[in-house]
Amino acid sequence: IVTLHTPSVFPLRYPLEPLDDVHTNFNNQSPFSCVPSEADIQPGGDLEVAIKFQPDHERPWLFHQNLRVQVPNQVKEHTIFLSGRCHARQMYAVGNDLDSDAARQIPESMEDPFMVPTTLRSMAIEAQQSVLGVSPAVAPEIKLTFPRDDPDATRTITVGCLEIVNPDLKGGPGTYELEWDPEMAKLGYFSATPDKGNVAPGNTVEVAFSFSPPVIEETYGLDVGQWSRTVVKCNLKGGYAPEGSPEAAVRILLEGYIPV
Repeated sequence: IVTLHTPSVFPLRYPLEPLDDVHTNFNNQSPFSCVPSEADIQPGGDLEVAIKFQPDHERPWLFHQNLRVQVPNQVKEHTIFLSGRCHARQMYAVGNDLDSDAARQIPESMEDPFMVPTTLRSMAIEAQQSVLGVSPAVAPEIKLTFPRDDPDATRTITVGCLEIVNPDLKGGPGTYELEWDPEMAKLGYFSATPDKGNVAPGNTVEVAFSFSPPVIEETYGLDVGQWSRTVVKCNLKGGYAPEGSPEAAVRILLEGYIPV
């Protein structure tokens, strides 16, 4: 809910005008709806605008749109910024920091041009492979970088389970578990807690990653080292998922600097 107020002694009419192009649903309609999008506000009064977010497909990036509250002779322009994220499954995992989120790892212009509704996805994949010889786009990774000057920093992700309000969709609690590369697990440079658990609908769990590089006693004045990198899979199970979809695994790229 957004409340619009006018101190004017006269009725004031406003429309909400889009300032940019929104990424639309498959039916070419905006995922955002504002009711009322145009109305009269009584002198000195308030008007509540109900904003709904109803996307019909998942994407790595946020759906977003800027709307201007257009009124005549306004001294200061007022803009409403809308953003929302859609997940295909009830269970999800996202980076907590802006620079680590998967949406920041590849530009929005790289969106899969073969994106289709979930009900047609299997047929689309077959068509891509047989006709064009290409495979579906790979989802970007969450990237957690431990600063070179602060290796003791903690980086976090959020694992959540959406609360389903649509009575036609049957969901429930889900689980997550981190899957480590065996060789990197032996080295013990990276760790996470809690590395597995249950998530009830409407709840989230914060998973904290740490980096412990080996201690170098003497560098003899040299600043030499290398970046250590590994990919951890966050396996998500349970909850609602589109019919026929495989179990989900979110890839998390970890990197930290090791002096040698």
